[in-house]
Amino acid sequence: MSERDWHRPQRPEPEIIPPDRPGRRPSGASPIFFTVASGQRRRVFLVPPSPLTMLLAGLVIGGIAVGTLFLLLGAFAIGAVAAGLILAGFMISGLVRGLLRRLS
Repeated sequence: MSERDWHRPQRPEPEIIPPDRPGRRPSGASPIFFTVASGQRRRVFLVPPSPLTMLLAGLVIGGIAVGTLFLLLGAFAIGAVAAGLILAGFMISGLVRGLLRRLS
């Protein structure tokens, strides 16, 4: 064995699964391959989510939507109060100017 072969990582041989072997993946499921840092190939099978997973995902999405709605309504309420204060300031300023013009 040469020094170059010693530093080269051992690559596993691919497993060839015959078509008649039990325990195979369903025919409709398609594998997704990705490469990891070591250069090995991994197989990931995606399955449809269970009803509990869908329920939890719906609750999380609903919670995020409600939180966003509260933030937007809060910002609108603060903006409405600020606009009301500015409008009241303009009205008071106009009244004070009118009174000062009459006095001078």
